[in-house]
Amino acid sequence: MLAKTLSRCLYPVWCSVCGTYLALTEDHVCRECFLEFHELRAPICSRCSDEMPPYGEGPGLVCPRCKKRRFAFDEVFSVYRYDDALRRALHEIKFHRKSWLLETFEKKIARIFEEKTWKNPPSLILPVPLDPLRKKERTFNQSRLIARTVSKQLDIPVQEGILTRKHAKNPQSFLSRKERFMNLEGSFRITNAGAVRGKWILLVDDVVTTGATAQECAKIIKEAGARGVSVFSLARTPSPS
Repeated sequence: MLAKTLSRCLYPVWCSVCGTYLALTEDHVCRECFLEFHELRAPICSRCSDEMPPYGEGPGLVCPRCKKRRFAFDEVFSVYRYDDALRRALHEIKFHRKSWLLETFEKKIARIFEEKTWKNPPSLILPVPLDPLRKKERTFNQSRLIARTVSKQLDIPVQEGILTRKHAKNPQSFLSRKERFMNLEGSFRITNAGAVRGKWILLVDDVVTTGATAQECAKIIKEAGARGVSVFSLARTPSPS
């Protein structure tokens, strides 16, 4: 503790989200900002992990959107609501190369998987690959780093290179819900069908927004012979009411 005190005196450390000085008991993110990372609250759709109005509870609850549309993935489960504080944290991770910030979420991810009851336990983890241009810019894939944390908790392997991605026509962030699904058609492929055939796959991403990426990945994975696809994301963007 003395060494840490001296180090902080000589080299002050700032919160990566709001920029205030960190206390000795804080790492990477201050307590105030950490409390602004809001966990998803029940009731939550059992298919897409979207928060729902408080009119029901239960493990099989499905939102109106999932009742109308059939997705290739079998379930999505996420930790946090993708709002301002978490958006700023992920922005720092992705665009300012602060990959170590993901350590902030490791305990919470571990708890989620300790409490998870699997109907179909996965045997292989696939991180959602980055667009090739984004990967060149960032030098790392945040979904891969999250997948490694999940792998340690579940004691099952992460494999890269099996699910690959080509450059999309347009950045997803500027598109409508319908355009996001169309933009990603044909963007992913499986390089080794034998690696997924007959297995239940856990697909890992940082954020699920419309579900377009998860949908396209799951479709390709199942076409290669996987039994099923569960999707885990650190955050879930609330659907417009």
